[in-house]
Amino acid sequence: MSIGHTVEFTRPKRLVATAVAAAVALTTPVLGAPTAHAGAATCQDLVDAATGATAVLTSDCEVSSTLVLPDGTTLDGAGHTITAVGSSWAGAIVANDGAGSIAVEDVTITRADRAAPWSASSTAAGLRVVNGGLVATDVTITGILGTNLGNGGYGILVDNSLLGSDAEVTVTGATISDYNKGGIYVFGTGTRATITDSTISSGNPATPPNGILVGSGATSRIAGNEIVGAQSTQAGQYRTGTGILLYGAGDATIISNTISATDSAVAIDYNSAGVTASGRYTGITPVSDVLVAGNLLTGPTTPDEANARGAIWVHSGKTGTARHFANTIAGYADDEELVDDTTDQLLTPLYTTPSVTAAVTTAAGTIPAKVEVAIAGNTSDPRLPFTYTVELLRSGKAVASEPGLAASTSRVTLVAADPGSYTARVTLVTGLASLSADAAAVTATGRITAATPTISGTAKVGRTLTAKAGSWSPSGVAFGYRWLRNGKAIAGATRSTYTLVAADRGQKITVTVTGTRAGFPTVSKTSKATAKVATGSLTTATPKVTGTATVGRKLTAKPGSWGPGSVKLTYRWYRSGHAIPGATKSTYVLKRADRGNRIEVRVTGSKSGFTTVTKKSKATRLVGR
Repeated sequence: MSIGHTVEFTRPKRLVATAVAAAVALTTPVLGAPTAHAGAATCQDLVDAATGATAVLTSDCEVSSTLVLPDGTTLDGAGHTITAVGSSWAGAIVANDGAGSIAVEDVTITRADRAAPWSASSTAAGLRVVNGGLVATDVTITGILGTNLGNGGYGILVDNSLLGSDAEVTVTGATISDYNKGGIYVFGTGTRATITDSTISSGNPATPPNGILVGSGATSRIAGNEIVGAQSTQAGQYRTGTGILLYGAGDATIISNTISATDSAVAIDYNSAGVTASGRYTGITPVSDVLVAGNLLTGPTTPDEANARGAIWVHSGKTGTARHFANTIAGYADDEELVDDTTDQLLTPLYTTPSVTAAVTTAAGTIPAKVEVAIAGNTSDPRLPFTYTVELLRSGKAVASEPGLAASTSRVTLVAADPGSYTARVTLVTGLASLSADAAAVTATGRITAATPTISGTAKVGRTLTAKAGSWSPSGVAFGYRWLRNGKAIAGATRSTYTLVAADRGQKITVTVTGTRAGFPTVSKTSKATAKVATGSLTTATPKVTGTATVGRKLTAKPGSWGPGSVKLTYRWYRSGHAIPGATKSTYVLKRADRGNRIEVRVTGSKSGFTTVTKKSKATRLVGR
C-alpha cells in the first residue's frame, strides 16, 4: 500500500542565514595568524576585506589560530576551504566571539595534518559556538581528532550551558567525517536544535564516537540525517558508540534518519551531564518526551556484545516519556526497539498497526461496486506528520488506490470495476517506514439483466420447439435451458430446442433459461406456456405393389417413407375392393380365386401421440392364368 505521502527533507544548495542578529560591521578583529605556506592567503586577510556583516571568501585560505566571527556575522565560504595549519591546536578552527549568533555556509573546514592530535588542553572542534545561536548550512568538516576523551573531537560544538536564555541552532546539509568524539554536539537549557539532512561518519573507534549529541536541557528535532560508523572498540555501558545520543535533554523528535554500523542507534540517558568517576552523568534536567519514528536502523556487521544496548536504548532513571513508531531495525546485538536497560523489556509503542474494516456499501450485484474502507486505531501526533494510503487489491494486485490521505481520515471509498473478491489494504506512512493492515476479503458481485425467453414452433407432437433467450447483459453471459411439461422438468430436455413427444399431447410446455457469468449471481427466467400440445400428424407415402399379376406369382407392398421417426406399419390386401382373408403381410401370393380380379394393398401407419393413417396403392391389372 509508491504509496502515499512520505515526509521528505530536501537539502538546499545554499541557504541565507535568518536566525542571526542584525548586521554589524566587522569591527572586532577576525583572528588568523599569517600562514607559514608562502603564497597562501590567510583567512584573516579575506575576511577583513569584507564589508558589513557578511564575509565572503574569494579563495581557499589558511589559519594557524582560531578564526573568531563577531556577533551577527555570516561567513559565506562560497565553496572554498578553510585549512588549519600547525602541529598543535587549542579550541576550534572557526568560532563565535561568545557574544551572540553567527551563520556559516558553503564552506569546508579541515586541518592540514589530520594525523596529528590536537592539544590536550582544550576541546577540539571544527566549528564552535559558546553561549550563542548558529545557522550552519552546507558545511563540510573533517579531521577533528582530539588526543583523548577529555578534549574530545567534534565537528560542530555548541556550548550554551551558561547562556541563561533561548537560542536557535540550525544545522542543514552538513557533511562531517573523521572525528573521534561527536559529529554534532549541542547542549544547554533553552537551546532549540534543528539538525536535518546531514551526513555524519566517525573516524576513530578508539573513543566512543557519537553522531549527534543533544544534552543539558536542549530540545531538538533531528530529521533526515545519515549517520554511519559510530561503533566503539571500548567496552562498557558508557563506552558505547551511538548514532544519536540524548542525555538530560528536553523534548526530542527523531524522525526519518538512516543510522548504520553503530553499537546503539539511539540512546536516551535520563540521568545527568556531569561525569562521575564511574562515568555516570549528574545534574541535568531529565528528558521529558522523546519521539523516535520512521527511522532505518541497521547495526554493525559484527555486533560487540559488550557494547550492545539495542537499536533504541533507554537508560534507567527515566522520568519522561519515550515513544516509538515504525522504525525498521536489523543487525543489532539486542535487536529490539526501545529497550529499558533496567527491566530489559520492550516499552509500549506510540502507534500500532491500523485497524481496518471494509464492506460493499452499494446493493449486491451492482458493478461498479463501491467498497467503503473504515480506518481506526491511530491518533496523530503533531510532531509526526503521517498519511494513509488505501488500496483495493484483487489477487494481490492493486486495482484502485487513494494515496496521501490525511491522518484524520476515518473512511474512504474505492471502486471495484469488476466482480470478484477484493481485499482492502491500509498503509500508514511516516518518514522512512510504514505499517500496513488488510481487511477481510469483500466480494463485489455483478448483476445480470435478463429478458423473458420466448418459444417458437408449433405445439404439436413430433414438431420441434426452439427457445429464444432474448437480450441479456452484460456481454459474456452463458445460457442453460430446461424444458418443462406443465411446470415439471422434462428429463434430458436441456438444449435450446425440444421435439415434442407423445407424453406432451394435451400438455402445456414452457422453457426456463438460466444465465451465468463468473462473479455474477445466476439469474433464471421462464417463458410463457404454449397452447396444449396437439396430436401429431404422420408423414405418409402412397404404397406401391410390385410383382407379376399371374396366379402363383408373389406381389410385394412397398410402403414408401413414413415418419416422424419409427412408425408401425400394417398391411391388408384387397381383391376387387374386398379384403382377402388372412392377407396381412407385406407380400401376397396370387391364388386361383384372384384370376380375373384386380389386387391392391392398403398400408396403415400408427404411432403413439399421432393420428393413425391408412394409404392404399393403385390396383394391379387383371390377374391372369
